[in-house]
Amino acid sequence: MLSSGLALLVVSTVLSFYARATLLRAKAQELCTAAQMVGFNSAAALTFRDTRAAEAILGALRANDNVIVACTYGVDGKVFASYHRGEAAGCPARPSTRTGSYLLSGHMLLFEQIVLRGHTEGAIFLESDLKDVNRQIDRFLVIVLLVLLVSLSLALMLASVLQHIVSEPIQQLAATALSVDERQDYSIRATKQGNDEVGVLFDAFNRMLGRIQRRDIELLHAQNDLEKKVEQRTAHLNILMEDNKKMEMELRHAQKLEAVGSLAAGIAHEINTPIQFVNDNVHFLRDAFRAISEVLAKYEIACEAISQGSLAAQFAAEAAAQRETTDWDFLHEEIPKAIDQAIEGLAHVATIVRAMKEFSHVDHRGIAAANLNQAMQSTLIVARNELKYVADVQCFFGDIPLVVCSLGDLNQVFLNLLINAAHAIGDVVKGTGGKGRIEIRTRQDGSSVEIAISDTGTGIPEEIRDKIFDPFFTTKEVGRGTGQGLAIARSIVVNKHGGTLTFETESDRGTTFYVRLPVNGVVANREAVTR
Repeated sequence: MLSSGLALLVVSTVLSFYARATLLRAKAQELCTAAQMVGFNSAAALTFRDTRAAEAILGALRANDNVIVACTYGVDGKVFASYHRGEAAGCPARPSTRTGSYLLSGHMLLFEQIVLRGHTEGAIFLESDLKDVNRQIDRFLVIVLLVLLVSLSLALMLASVLQHIVSEPIQQLAATALSVDERQDYSIRATKQGNDEVGVLFDAFNRMLGRIQRRDIELLHAQNDLEKKVEQRTAHLNILMEDNKKMEMELRHAQKLEAVGSLAAGIAHEINTPIQFVNDNVHFLRDAFRAISEVLAKYEIACEAISQGSLAAQFAAEAAAQRETTDWDFLHEEIPKAIDQAIEGLAHVATIVRAMKEFSHVDHRGIAAANLNQAMQSTLIVARNELKYVADVQCFFGDIPLVVCSLGDLNQVFLNLLINAAHAIGDVVKGTGGKGRIEIRTRQDGSSVEIAISDTGTGIPEEIRDKIFDPFFTTKEVGRGTGQGLAIARSIVVNKHGGTLTFETESDRGTTFYVRLPVNGVVANREAVTR
């Protein structure tokens, strides 16, 4: 009904506008004909300046009920004769050039030239109302409205018939589809009511339901088989994940042992120097003790002789000679120094051993709050022999809180970054006898702690910057690196601690690695969930 109504309304509107335009053109033609007749009859009156004759001719327009003003103009443009009906306005000024008809304020106005034998004798003006045009348009609109109502009534009757023939079966089909959707029962079928086009639709719908029902049964069987396979695969994947975890732990442990093993010679050298120093001092103390024992033995003999009342001059002289032989003054001065130096050497050895213990985290506390500044100092002691020949190390430790972490794993990260920095600087200062610089900075940034390790090495070439964290990727020669250090470091920082490992580098200027770790116990939470 809406479509039909809109279509009829558009057609009626177009026809109405067309009818009005047609009637206005007819009205203009009518006025033009009347103006030509009046002008022809008024030509002689204008020529002979006969005003009465001209007004009599205009008076003939009374027979036309629509003309309300009529005027004739002389050649000079002044009004020569006029006619108006009732209270109509007077004649307007003659336009200089405008002729023809036009609409103004609901009236139609017409100017025409009066021509006699090729000479313009004046002009005529007619003004007509549009009552007759409006009456015809009103009649036309009434007819159009009646046609519109009749058409809509016929459309309503036709829609009612079509609703019974088409809509009701389609609504039944829709109800069946809704029932199938709500109950998820594809055994439901729509009841066919005829063999027309709607009946064909019912057959197609029922066939579709049949195919869906068969497909649903097949999917159910496939789902059951898939669930069994998923359970089997899940169990297999769990086994593989456990194996992978074990392999990952073994790989990290092996890499840690590899890192410590590569430093073993340097650590041995660091420990050997104070041990040798202690050994020399202990040997000196042993010999000094023997000499002092001999001097003391002589003095004991002299003391015993004195106590028995014997002459002790000879024994005292022997004791003095023995003291002179053993260089008593030298021993008295050097023995305390030797003892202090031995203690200092042992303390140095203890410091290295303690640093190794803290680096390896042998107490197996696992996840716990740790002091990363102290951990970095321990790692520097372990790596000292690797660093001291190529770089001077400067530490700028900030006031940072304890961080919940796996300290043994983070020590491995710090060691890998320091060794990489030493190798990068070594490539720069090799053969020059000079040293580079390694700077270590720690600071707190909101809820995270940042550790920055900078070097003055070669920097990382642009073409490999996106590969340095890939497993087994290395630019070092065979035997100097396995390509696992940065990959494992990133896994420890990112995957295990929920932090980030990034870097900034500039070719031939150096590289800075940034380790950011959360302070709020992310690792502890994960550990608790795992357990």
